[in-house]
Amino acid sequence: MRTSLLSLSLLAVALSPAAVSEETPPAPARLDWTASQRWIHVDTVPSEKVSVFESARVEWLRELNAHAPPLADGRALFWSADRGAVTTYFTFYPFAKWSDLTARGAMIEATNAAVGKDALSRYDDRSDAALVPPHRSEIWVVRPDFAFEADPSRPLDETTAAAAWVEFQHDRFDEYDRMTATWKTVTDALRQQHFPLTCRTFRSSYGSGDLVRLWLASDEVALRSAPTLERAVRRALGRGAGKTLAEYRRLFPTSERFVIRRRAEMSQMAP
Repeated sequence: MRTSLLSLSLLAVALSPAAVSEETPPAPARLDWTASQRWIHVDTVPSEKVSVFESARVEWLRELNAHAPPLADGRALFWSADRGAVTTYFTFYPFAKWSDLTARGAMIEATNAAVGKDALSRYDDRSDAALVPPHRSEIWVVRPDFAFEADPSRPLDETTAAAAWVEFQHDRFDEYDRMTATWKTVTDALRQQHFPLTCRTFRSSYGSGDLVRLWLASDEVALRSAPTLERAVRRALGRGAGKTLAEYRRLFPTSERFVIRRRAEMSQMAP
C-alpha cells in the first residue's frame, strides 16, 4: 500500500515546474480544505474483510498518535460506502499545487521511518490483505461553478458533513454554456424550495474525467429525509419542470449514485 500511495507524489515531481519545497507539509490539523484540488485514494474491501481493514487503520492511527507530536500519514479524511458485497473507501487530502503532493510524499517516507519497519509491516500486511480491485488514486479539482449552498450561514464541506449522496456524472465539457445555464435554473429552483442538501462538485482530472457531486448533509437522517432534486424542481417550476429536468439529465448523465459516510474514527483531522 505504501508504494501505491506514493505514486501520484512521484508523478508530481515530474510535472511540477517549480523547485520542490523542503518544508514539512502541514499537519492534518492545519490542512487547507479551501484548496482547489484533492488527492483521492479509492480502496475496495469485500464485506467479510471490512473489520480487518478498519481495525488495521484504527491501530495504525494509535501508533501515529503515540508520538509527540503525532505523526501524519497523508490520509487525512476517510469516507466510506457500504455497497453490499463490498465497502468502498475514499481518502481525501487537499492541495493547491503539485509541489504540495511532493512534500506529502516526503512526509509519508519520514513517518514510515519514524514508526519503524515492524509497525509499518503490521499495518500494510493487514490492510493490503483485505483489498480487492479497484484500488487507485485520482486527482479531483474543485468546481465552484457547479456548487450549491443550502444554508450559507451553516456551510458544509467534506470535513464537516456526516453523510452524502455521491454521484458520478459524465462531463459534457463541450456543452459548458448549456451546462451552466441549466445548473443555474436547477439551483434557483432548489433555492426557492429551501432544498436542504449542499452540493460540492469536483472533476476527476487525473482519473475518470467524470464530474463527482457530493450532496452533503449534517447527518444521515437529514440526508435520507431530503426530497430528491427532481421533486424539488417540479415543485418550483410546475409544468415547465419536465423540459428542465430532461436537459439536466442529458447534460449531467449519472452513471453511479450511492450514500457515503464520513469516518471520523479512521481519519486524522484536528481534535
